[in-house]
Parts: sequence; C-alpha cells; structure tokens
Amino acid sequence: MQGRSAFGGLQAALLLRAMRRLIGDVSTPLRILQVNFIAPVPADKPIGCAVKILRRGRNVHQVEGRLHDGQDTLCLAIAVFGAPRPSSAIFHPRQRPLARKEDATKMYPWSETTDFFQHFSIRWVEGALPFSGADRAESIVMLAHRDPASTTEAHIVALADAVPLTALSLLKEPAARSSLAWTLEFLGISIEAAPRTEWRMDSALVASSDGYTQQSALLWSPNGQPAVLSRQTGVVFA
Repeated sequence: MQGRSAFGGLQAALLLRAMRRLIGDVSTPLRILQVNFIAPVPADKPIGCAVKILRRGRNVHQVEGRLHDGQDTLCLAIAVFGAPRPSSAIFHPRQRPLARKEDATKMYPWSETTDFFQHFSIRWVEGALPFSGADRAESIVMLAHRDPASTTEAHIVALADAVPLTALSLLKEPAARSSLAWTLEFLGISIEAAPRTEWRMDSALVASSDGYTQQSALLWSPNGQPAVLSRQTGVVFA
C-alpha cells in the first residue's frame, strides 16, 4: 500500500500481466503502456481485473485493462504491443556520466507509512531528496527489486514507479501526493536479457502549478541501454 491505495506500479504491473496473458503473443514487445489512476485501490476487499482486445492488427495489438471493485473502475490502462519493423530511422540516447562518485550516494529511507518501499533498493546518486526544499527538481537514482526473481516487463513497470514524484524535492516537509496519469514508452531492448543488478533512472520536473506536476524520466538498464521513457502527471496537496 501507498497511503489509501495500492502502489501505482503494482496496479499497472498487474494489468499488464493480465493483458499480456490475454493476447498470448510473447514474441511481440510491449511498446506503450498508458495508465490512469482513477480511484483508490483498497486492501480490505477483493479487486477484479478485466481485460479485452481493442484491436489485433498485423503488427500492432491494442489491449485495454481495468482494475475494479465489482462496480467502479479503479485503474484503467491501455497497452500497445508492436512487432519490430524494418527502418532506417535509428537513434539511441546516450547516458551522461555521473557528476559524483557512487560511494557518496544516499539510501532512500523506508517509511512504515509507505509499505512498498521495503521491496526496493533505492540509492540517490544526484539531486535533492524529497522534502528537502531544493530549488531544482532533478535526480539520478539507482534502483532494484530486492526480490531476486527473474526480470519481466511487468517487473520493470513496477520498478519505474518506485522513485517518488520529482516535485517533492521542492517541498520542505512531507505532504499528501498521488499519481494521476502515467505513460511508459518501451524503447525496444530485451528486458529479460538485462543483468539482474541495479537500473538507473534520470528524472526531471517539467512543470508544476495548481497542485499538478509533470515530470519526465528515462530508465536505463544495468548495462547502460535506454529502456523506458516515463511521463507522469502527479498531484501534490501542498
């Protein structure tokens, strides 16, 4: 749990697992996952997962998934699975070097009020920690699952949401916050072939006003390959 609701990365990972199982085509990579967090997912009642294929094309499959409590939709996701195509338009972003030594990093403190943090190793390499009253909101974080299980695209979805909202670095004290909408764009690397060590996430706040925050992040595999582009709109009640 994360406050009143289940951790957003877990919601998205559950829906992705169900949608992947529905299409039954493990050879077609996930390209885009769009998630809207609509209502809190409680811990004290059964939650259902409904999935359906919106379109199965020659190269691209689009699938819808919903978490629900029997009556209301709690989380809505659209996944786009796309087969590789021949193309001469090829560009890969380059990972910039770290400005500080990794032995100077800080472990992110796990809070008992945010239970999901205990399942991740999170090391702050660059940028201010949340609630530090910084004047900039950028960070580089090394992170990994503590569970030694094999890595799948669903594991990466959960991992990509483990870092707190970037805008929290601007605040001087803790405040209520939540994710509203989230888009993940997978960049075509083999997730399963990546080493089972730390991943790196470079995050930056794009804008923030009226209690809504917009951030962009790039998740790098342990061997330095660009893996997932994350764009997220959050809500900060402060």
